Amino acid sequence: MSAPTVPTYQPSPVSEPLPPAPAPASTAVVVMAVSLALVVVLVVSLACGSVAYLTYQHPALEAPLTIALTALMAVAAVVAAVAATVALLRRP
Repeated sequence: MSAPTVPTYQPSPVSEPLPPAPAPASTAVVVMAVSLALVVVLVVSLACGSVAYLTYQHPALEAPLTIALTALMAVAAVVAAVAATVALLRRP
């Protein structure tokens, strides 16, 4: 009776080297992104405040403004998703 054979490990040959790691974001890009985020937060806050004031003064506009703002936010979300996809696909 012979001893069982143990399979040996055969590493696969490497055909191509790994791509280089992406470069870290520069300070200017980070400052621009943070500034843009702060501006967006300010604009959204002012828009919500003005809509709240308008619906307080004119209660009949509450439903139409709610529908319009919901549609606007949906369009903004779609535009942001498309922009993010394009930015990811165009990366070198």
